[in-house]
Amino acid sequence: MTAPQTSVDVAPGTGELARAPRSRLGRLTVWLGASWLLPVLTHLLHVDWLLPIVVLVLTAGLLRGGRTLLDRLILAIGLLLGTVCVAGLLYTAWPWGLSPVPVAGTAFTVASLIRVLGNRPIELPRPALSDGLAALATIGVTGYLARPYLTADATGRLALAMVGEDNARHASLFDAIRRLGGYAFGYRAADVPEVFDLMRFYPSGWHLTAGLLDGFVRSSSTDLGSMRSVTDHYIGFALASYGLFALAIIWAAVRTAGPLVRGWRALPLVAFLAGVLLYSDLPTMLSLGFVGELSGLTLLALTVAVVVRPLRSVREQLVLLSALVLGIGFSYYLLLPAAGLASLVWLYRYRARVRHHRGLLLGLATGVAVLSAVPPALGLLLARQSETITSAGGVGRVSRATLIAMAALIGAGILSVAGRRLRMWRGYVWVFTCVTGVAAALGAYQLLAVGHTTYYFEKGLHSVAVTLLVGLGGVALLFPAPRPEPARTPGQRVASAVPAVALSVAVLAVLGFVAGDSPYRPRMRDNPGRFWSSGEPGKELVPDATAVLRAVQLSSSDPAYPIVIITDRPYDSYRLTLFVNTLQRRSGAAAPLLYNRGLPFAPTAKELAQVLRRPGVPLVVVPMTAEATELVEDAQRAAPDLQLRLVEP
Repeated sequence: MTAPQTSVDVAPGTGELARAPRSRLGRLTVWLGASWLLPVLTHLLHVDWLLPIVVLVLTAGLLRGGRTLLDRLILAIGLLLGTVCVAGLLYTAWPWGLSPVPVAGTAFTVASLIRVLGNRPIELPRPALSDGLAALATIGVTGYLARPYLTADATGRLALAMVGEDNARHASLFDAIRRLGGYAFGYRAADVPEVFDLMRFYPSGWHLTAGLLDGFVRSSSTDLGSMRSVTDHYIGFALASYGLFALAIIWAAVRTAGPLVRGWRALPLVAFLAGVLLYSDLPTMLSLGFVGELSGLTLLALTVAVVVRPLRSVREQLVLLSALVLGIGFSYYLLLPAAGLASLVWLYRYRARVRHHRGLLLGLATGVAVLSAVPPALGLLLARQSETITSAGGVGRVSRATLIAMAALIGAGILSVAGRRLRMWRGYVWVFTCVTGVAAALGAYQLLAVGHTTYYFEKGLHSVAVTLLVGLGGVALLFPAPRPEPARTPGQRVASAVPAVALSVAVLAVLGFVAGDSPYRPRMRDNPGRFWSSGEPGKELVPDATAVLRAVQLSSSDPAYPIVIITDRPYDSYRLTLFVNTLQRRSGAAAPLLYNRGLPFAPTAKELAQVLRRPGVPLVVVPMTAEATELVEDAQRAAPDLQLRLVEP
């Protein structure tokens, strides 16, 4: 059965039911007028943050897929995320950049045209119990992981960001896109001094989306704020991204399972997924700053869900899949082959229905093929990213034991009598095969090239883990199907959930003592999520964050030159120098010090002198210890032409 719909014909910002004129032209005039009046008013009142919410509700109201309110909102979020990534090309080209008024006005205009010309009323289904469970679980997961940031001071927040060096690069790119008003790859390196040159070609769909939303939060696209403020906002969007990732996983798993886990039966699944999102190795993506991957995996989870259990409307399915694939291409194109193959699975399995929409399919397929190829082409051809496919990197090893356990549970459900009878689970097998096949091919290439798997193979296994989490509802195939029950009071319903809650707690407790390479271990440091939430990683780096802030203060008289912090350990010199130049908005100028065998590979005075000579400009050097001071002085004696200004900490 379909949940009741509430139909509202409201122009954006009118706040009441509109008595629309009889003529379509008159109604369109009213809607278009309201589409631009509302952004102007919110901008004058400095409450532009309301506009993305209105856009989301309007988009959800124009869609028809989904049974519940959360279904509709998630589908709208997926559609908007992919659309914004592509619209970023327009924002880069037009003169207004990411300004809230023209961006929101354009979005409302498109919605108005669809509403009036398509004769499509705004309808929203009612929420279901599973919606509330998913929302509560998401709030709990996000709040738990946000606790260290919320309880830390400014120095503590910087220390937490310094846990992952990627945070520095992504914060710089986020800041640059806000200033430029569009993608950085459309500009010359000299125009983007905030970022390492090759980062201009990094897939930056997440950065553009976050930068766009930041303009609404600040009610301005020109008020960039200090870099300390930018870093705080970046951290906020990273936390929100993990929250959206958690919500997408939970929603996709419940949707994929379908009637098997509706109502209170969804509680064990939601509780288990919340535990995985908290206490597996997934939270390391937040702590290490893998924001682009988080965005890509979120869209991949939605892709798997709508491929396995598609929307009733073929048109909406085609449009949504196109947006999701485009969003993945612009956010983290390592996942693009898996998402593309999964979409082809749906096209083949439902080819009889798709045949009636050949024109739409051809247009969307052409657009997706051309546009989704832009980020990979830029990265592989201009930034030489193909050379990094076998490189090492800081990423936790994905638990093979956990993957095998989940695959075995889902496989048992699919091979059951009920599983073999349901067509959608056969579709899941094909999707899982596509995702796993891409990851396996990547691992095989690395084995042939360097003799072992590396950083990006673990990233590929993240996509396998997400696909398995989405399919965990298949375990319900092993249990009796739900039967219609007589009407019960709310108290009786709560009481009936006690066994499910007890089962959830028992499962999570057992997982806490799994041996092997499972991350679910009771000791603090063996559990990434628990260790992160404790705030201990940040506390360990508070002295480093204090040194960075002190260096910024000491070098204020030389704002044009890069700062170099030298310690007794080359890698710490690299990390502190990276973050101090991020806060000074000159990561581009400092890049020669950091990359291509820079500071991490300069333990001797001679090697340090060679690295310090690279930028070709005067440097502000902050040695942190007496030994570091002696090392810098030896380097200067080895290369008298070095232009250094030593600043004592």
